[in-house]
Amino acid sequence: MSAFNAHLNPTLGRGKTHIARRLGRYLEFFHATPVEIFNVADYRRKLCGEQHDPEWFDPHNHEAEELRESCHNAATTDMLVFLNTHENAVAIFDSTNATFKRRQQLIDKVRFNIGIHCMCGFHCIGVLGGGCMCLYVSS
Repeated sequence: MSAFNAHLNPTLGRGKTHIARRLGRYLEFFHATPVEIFNVADYRRKLCGEQHDPEWFDPHNHEAEELRESCHNAATTDMLVFLNTHENAVAIFDSTNATFKRRQQLIDKVRFNIGIHCMCGFHCIGVLGGGCMCLYVSS
């Protein structure tokens, strides 16, 4: 079985979902590859509702941390089911994956990984239209 997981890494509000959708459409259209995007924020909205105050995202809020972790785990489980049931598939895991621990959990669970680290900020203006991407591959 050949299956790939592309996971999008940090920064909040910098275009991870946009990149995920563009990459997914490209792979589906030009390579006829089955692609599924697993957006952890969508899982959070389904499980916990639409609106959350900033305290909900505070790393010291342990109750919310457990809920965030359950959303992450649900998305990861669905992604693994998708990868195990589709040959030559690409799963795009759209989340901040801000900690090394969280990124390592994804890498450990998936056979082939392509990590896309979104680095869009003021220091990148003028490079690739204001956005920079660093690509790393592990197998």
